[in-house]
Parts: sequence; structure tokens; C-alpha cells
Amino acid sequence: MQPPALQAKSQSVKYNRIFHCDRLHANGRTQINYTEPSRMMADQFVEKCTVCKSESLGRYVKSVAAIEAGETLLLEKPLLILPASGDKRCTNCFRFAQQYCGKCLISPLCLECERHSEFDCKTLSDVITSKQQPEIQVELLKKYFATYNILKCLLLYENPETRDYFEKMLQMESHLDKRRNTAVWKDHSRAVIQPLIKSNIVKRLQLATRCNEEFLQHICGIWDVNSYEIRAPDSEGMRALYLNASMLAHNCIPNANQAIDDQYRIKIYANRDIDKDEMVTISYTNVLMGTDDRRSFLREGKYFHCVCARCEDPTELESHMSTLICNKCATNKEEGFILKIDPKTWKCSNCQHCL
Repeated sequence: MQPPALQAKSQSVKYNRIFHCDRLHANGRTQINYTEPSRMMADQFVEKCTVCKSESLGRYVKSVAAIEAGETLLLEKPLLILPASGDKRCTNCFRFAQQYCGKCLISPLCLECERHSEFDCKTLSDVITSKQQPEIQVELLKKYFATYNILKCLLLYENPETRDYFEKMLQMESHLDKRRNTAVWKDHSRAVIQPLIKSNIVKRLQLATRCNEEFLQHICGIWDVNSYEIRAPDSEGMRALYLNASMLAHNCIPNANQAIDDQYRIKIYANRDIDKDEMVTISYTNVLMGTDDRRSFLREGKYFHCVCARCEDPTELESHMSTLICNKCATNKEEGFILKIDPKTWKCSNCQHCL
């Protein structure tokens, strides 16, 4: 039987869909410096945009000046990159891992990588090799290897250089109350949180007093709700978290697009002219999906019901992405579109035939 960390791969977690502008990293070992605060946000983002907050949307981004189509608004490095649920990848190069670090004992590595983050390795090594009781259950952490993903997040707080980033991460939406006692909540509890707590390792961290089930579920929720899907060297999916890009609101007819470069930086650029004081939006879904599929994706993974102009229009703003051709009208050589009127009714716009 597979351990829960592998079983969890089938859980309903929806990452933000993204276009990859190239795959140069598919054949290389790109290493990323996550701790470059002066470079994490493009100057254009500061000059052209401001962060606002509302009760319905939470944090969102609004333009403070006119933005031209094609203009780059943000070029941002990831705060962290983690494997997709159920995958065990090298923490250094993101290929599949076949061994663990010989020093800290729990950091996954591929056969070609011998080292990883010096700070992470030393911190974990000091904690694990300490004679302090209770003893760290290393084998439990290896069995439930998805625990390392949350440890990576907690290590941001351990490092004084990245502690502010950790606190900013905690400000992201996790929809904790909507996730409580759901299947994904229980999967995280079984495969990540309980093994992490029972291993005793969180008791040795500076966040020990905060590391209860609720706090760790909040971190899991932040990643499930806010992370972007990126490509591993083998073209399989991974997850990346971006502090600024995560604040962009969704719209099914967005005015900005996103792409990932070979260094896993996210680029946000205007796909049309954006007026001053206009909300900057991206699409969390594939824009070629129909309304039902888009709404289902957003409801299950992002915990909201989209009421944008496209979703509210049966013709999807004349794109007819979900429209059916009426066979009766076609037989009579007429043009008829069968549109969804309500959840149970589809009606032809020409002959009024219902399905």
C-alpha cells in the first residue's frame, strides 16, 4: 500500500494555470536565490500598481496610471518552489529524488546532487542530531516525505533574512473555514500535519508554540489556493509561490497575462490597454474552458463563485465556448444556438427548443 503522501496526489487541489514561455530549464539545473528582496518585485509594479483590499475580494491590485498593452507590470522570483502533491523531488534541482542528504538526513536529493541550501541543511542537522529529548523521528519524516514541504516553509522563519517573507506569506488567503473537515483537509492532516507533529521536529523550531494543526493547515491552504503551477525539469508539474503575483484578482476576461521564464520568474504583462484606477486581473483557469468547467475549477480550488461578465452571459460574450448547435435549426438550414438558461435548462435562441 502506498504511503499517504503518495495517495494524496489524487486530492482535489487546483493550482493557478499558467503559460510557460520556454522550457530552457527542462534540461538544466537551475538554482534559485530566493533571498534577494531588492529584486523580488519589478520597478514597474511599484510605479504602476497599488495593493487594495475589500471585504469581497480580499487583497487585489489596481493600476495607479495608464498601462499600455504589452507592458510588463511585474517580474518576480518565487518565494519557494515545492513538488506537486505526492511527488518527492530533489530540493536542489527539482528532479525526482532517490536519496536523502547525508548531513541533515531528511532533505530529498537526486543521485547527482550532494548539497542543498546551506542554512536549511545546518538548521535541520543541528535539530536532528541534538541530544535533546524527545528524539526526532527521522524515519517517520522520510515515510511521509510531504512533510518536508511544510518544513521548507517553516525554515523561512528560522532564517532572519527570510523571516519577513514568511510573515507576508501568512497574510495570504487560505480559506481555512471553507476547507475545514473536507477531504483535502483530512488528507493534509493524515499525510503531512500529524506526521510532522508526531516526529517532534516542530518542537525544536522557533515557531514551536504556533505549530498546531490549525496553523499548519493554514500554511497548506495558502499553498493550495495561491500557488502557481510550473514545470519541473521533466515537464511534470510543480508549485511556486509568488508574494506579489498572488495578490492579483481573477477574471475570465483578464486584462493581464502571466508567463514563467527559465529561472522560474513570473512575468505579468498587460494584454490590452489598462486605464488608471482599473483592477489588474489574470485568469486562474484556462480561458478556453467553458463556463461550467471554469466555475467548477474556481469553486473547488479557489473557493469562490465567479460572477464576471463572461460567466454571467449565456453566450460567454459571443465567444460561444459552451454553446451547442441546434440540430432542429440545422436541419432547416437555420442558425440556432442552444444556450444554458439555468442549471437545468438549455434552450435554442432561434426555435426555442429545450434540452
